[in-house]
This record gives sequence, C-alpha cells and structure tokens, in this order.
Amino acid sequence: AVQDTGAGINEQMLDRIFEPFFTTKDVGKGTGMGLSMVHGIMHQYEGHILVDVKPGTGTIFRLLFPIGEQESNHGLDIELNTISINEELNDARLLVVDDDKAVAKFISNLLESRGGRVTTMTDSQAAYDLFSQDPTAFDLIITDQTMPGLTGVELAQKMLALRPELPVIMCTGYSKQVDEEKAKALGIRGFLAKPMEVNALLSLVVENL
Repeated sequence: AVQDTGAGINEQMLDRIFEPFFTTKDVGKGTGMGLSMVHGIMHQYEGHILVDVKPGTGTIFRLLFPIGEQESNHGLDIELNTISINEELNDARLLVVDDDKAVAKFISNLLESRGGRVTTMTDSQAAYDLFSQDPTAFDLIITDQTMPGLTGVELAQKMLALRPELPVIMCTGYSKQVDEEKAKALGIRGFLAKPMEVNALLSLVVENL
C-alpha cells in the first residue's frame, strides 16, 4: 500500500486516473503515464489495484499481487503468455514518432509487449530522413501531430509521397490544423485523440497491418 496526505481525488477524476496521457498537471509538468503504466503492469501479471480515497486527508493505493506458483510452472506460463502476446503484431516493423520522450517510450513499450519491432524517434525530420532511406523498412507509422520541425500531417504527406499505400496512424491532442476527417482525406488511415485508450491504439495498429 502507498499512501499520501494530499487533498484526495474527486469522483470525476477517479474514473480517469488510469487512462494513458490523462493528467491534471500543467502542460510540461506531467505526461499522465505513471499510473497507467502501473495499472498495465499489475494487470499483465494478473494483479489488481484498489484506490481508497478520503477527501481532504489523502489517497491510498493498494496493490494486490497473485500468489506465486512453483518455479517450473511459472516458467511455462511465461513462455505460453509470450507466444500469445507476440501473435498479435507478429514482429511487425513499426515507427513511432513523438517529440515527448515519455509518450514515445510508453507507446514503444506497449507495442513491443505485443510483439512489434519498434523504432522510436523524437525528431520528426530525422524520422523522415530515416524513412526516406528505405520507404519499405516499416510496416506502419504512428505519429504525433504537434511537433517541432515537421508536423504530423507534413511528415505523413512526405512519407505517403514516397509510399502511397503506407499505413499511418496519427495521435494528437487538440489541433486546429487537423481532425479525423481531414486526416483521412490526406490518406492517414487512423486518427486518435489524446488522451487515447490503449486498446483503441492496439486495435488500429492490428487493423492496418
């Protein structure tokens, strides 16, 4: 159990605290990845998290772990689980582009845990330079929209000019430049708004491979 002595969590926020990218902190102060990663790890190992909130006096997070099995069975379970996970993406070659290192790492770790082979880039121009060397090197691209240098739309357009059938998924926060309709009109296959759901991202990736 981990306990703090803060102000607690209101009911509206409590329903969302484990969502990837959800944060109540100011821009640049937090990524919203911490609790979602803990949640993912716990459930991957068949554990559970209980949240006990006492408004005005703090919050308690209780981590419930399953009882360990015998060593011989445990090794077998890991092997079987790994095979099941890897079958989802089947060693697909994926390029993730996001200037936020924490977000890029989270998406990369998520896709690798499902059997993808992931290259992560935080510089959109460098990502294009890498792609242009061999436009067939990747099976699918996941890109943020708002980035220094090339925006996600500009990056997608330049990549699609080299390889029109390339599956591109855009993940973005609020943007005046692009919405789902505009993105798909440009040839972008998938569009997700941040904070995005992990299952929605995985489903889009699998659908477009």
